[in-house]
Amino acid sequence: VGDGFQPLGLDGDALAERMSLVRAAALEAGRDPEAIELSLGGLLDVIGPDDVEWAEEQGAARLVISTREGDLARLEAQMSAFAERVIHR
Repeated sequence: VGDGFQPLGLDGDALAERMSLVRAAALEAGRDPEAIELSLGGLLDVIGPDDVEWAEEQGAARLVISTREGDLARLEAQMSAFAERVIHR
């Protein structure tokens, strides 16, 4: 039994439609549809404050941030830039 939903690559109307299906399935299973947590994702070097705000507006409980960077020093720089851009603004 899943406690959350992490749609990959969905946004806008597609996300709203899928969340509606998830909540309907929860009701059919006798579960509280509001207890199903939404997780959204983004790329570390791309995501910004507007993306975080949008995720919050969609009801996301968390953001899963991933990276395409394999070099540790560049990854560390991306993480610092993300922190400045999103966390410490």
